[in-house]
Amino acid sequence: MNQGHLMLTGGEHVRVVGSDPDTVVTARNSGDDVRVEAAAEDAVAPPARVRLRLHWSGATEFIVEAPFPGQGGRILREGRPLDRALAVDDLYGVRAIALSPDGWQRFWIEGELKAGDLGNLVKVAWFRHPLPKSGVTHELPLIDLRDRIDRLLSASSLDDAHVDLRIVDRFQRCHETARVSRFAASLECEPGMSRVSVSPTVIDDYMPTFEAMPLARPGDDPVL
Repeated sequence: MNQGHLMLTGGEHVRVVGSDPDTVVTARNSGDDVRVEAAAEDAVAPPARVRLRLHWSGATEFIVEAPFPGQGGRILREGRPLDRALAVDDLYGVRAIALSPDGWQRFWIEGELKAGDLGNLVKVAWFRHPLPKSGVTHELPLIDLRDRIDRLLSASSLDDAHVDLRIVDRFQRCHETARVSRFAASLECEPGMSRVSVSPTVIDDYMPTFEAMPLARPGDDPVL
């Protein structure tokens, strides 16, 4: 996933250079074609895209952006690698993406429920969904799987139940994993300090949503 190449056709008189500090770009002209090799500095988390600067003699510079041409699969949130586990409401903007020049290669995303109260459901609490193919790219927005993920989570009553997602290919090799839970955090009452705290702390660029559930404590005073 951390290296690959792009082919520019009809680029006989163009000079190509990289425009990203985290990607090493090498361009080689061959007739009308330009082979652009890209290698990510970070082998573990390559970038989602590569930017190229195209130069023609006497013309204005042209900047193009393309998917990073590494092989394999990744799960990206708004074009960036995941930095934490997901809640169900986080599925918007998250995509499973796989790349392969092999025309016979196919990719799927599998989901499996992990919970301590499954019992006899342990063998059936999972699903498998193909990643639609377009050229060398296989891609699926995870919001399309929300109903399936919700159904799996409904099989457990535990707060820490979660669904493990993984991208696999036709050889059943796993390329990427992600965890989806009902919630990103929980509200915990601290009666001695007359407050409610969020655990773990939610750090994000946008306002989180909250869901309240009834508690069987009719004798307790309400918490503001």
